[in-house]
Amino acid sequence: MNARWTGLAVLMFSCLVRTPPLNAAPQESPVPASSSTDPAEAPQAPPAGAESATLTPQPSTGLRTLVRDLANDFKHLPSRQSLWIAAGGGAAALAVHPADHSFNAKLANDHGVFKAGAVIGNTATLIGASFATWGVGRAVGNHEVSHVGLDLLRAIIESEAMLQTLKYTVRRERPDHSSGYAFPSGHAADTFAVATVIERHPGFRWSLPAYAVASYVAMSRLHENVHYLSDVVFGAAVGTIAGRTVTRHGASNFVLVPIAMPRGGGLALLYRLR
Repeated sequence: MNARWTGLAVLMFSCLVRTPPLNAAPQESPVPASSSTDPAEAPQAPPAGAESATLTPQPSTGLRTLVRDLANDFKHLPSRQSLWIAAGGGAAALAVHPADHSFNAKLANDHGVFKAGAVIGNTATLIGASFATWGVGRAVGNHEVSHVGLDLLRAIIESEAMLQTLKYTVRRERPDHSSGYAFPSGHAADTFAVATVIERHPGFRWSLPAYAVASYVAMSRLHENVHYLSDVVFGAAVGTIAGRTVTRHGASNFVLVPIAMPRGGGLALLYRLR
């Protein structure tokens, strides 16, 4: 196999499945019947609002929790879900690899409406937007908005950690020969990480424009002739892994399912209706 693809093994994690112990339901001790009719000795009902007072408080969205949450994210990064996404992204990148040069020849230097992609998908732009989202949520007291902002930051940081590891491992030269760190695309990875976080928080309606913007940014890298098609395909997989790892607390709308077919197999992307 070509040496440029050896970096794919970095994301082929071993599956660590942990099953929580099953605890038996506690048995209630029989309460002897009391012959007393004194109202003072009768069991009293809990005061109104006592139950709501014992509810678990919402997790903190302060920046002090960012380092602790990132440590937990990297701890949960090796998972069966990450393995499936990495395998699917690697297979797709290998499938389109033969068309890398011919595809770029048709799109290179044809900027048009794709010029903005370089700015939208820039890491500094995405981090700034994430901080702004977090800041607005904290300012207006909206926990959900500030939570999304923190998750966006964590997803971008985790995406960049995987990206730089792969870039310096594979060292693939860019189509325009500007550097030797083309694989995978950082713009594609970071924007797909952001889109995945949005899909897992606000839901399907917001995920459609988010994934559309991420696809637009990925395509812009081909028009700029700084990435091959396989670079952006696997970059999207890296970003998806990062986004789903930091939002493992959220509901999953999309499910990647392996399917068996005559003389082979494949992967199906399914959407779950709520």
